[in-house]
Amino acid sequence: MTTLVKYSIVLAILLFGASAQAQKLDGSYSGILDVQGMQMELIINIAPTEEGYEATLDVPAQGA
Repeated sequence: MTTLVKYSIVLAILLFGASAQAQKLDGSYSGILDVQGMQMELIINIAPTEEGYEATLDVPAQGA
């Protein structure tokens, strides 16, 4: 392998690796839980804290 090809491969790995950053976890996520013919909306809220993350589960149909 020539030196130019080696440098090109290393450069490509560095450029693509730098652009592949993790997405933020915090936010609100909602969906429908379907169990035994019943559907229930669930909302998961995730927020950062000093120790890591905190999550809450809301079920609007149950007033929670």
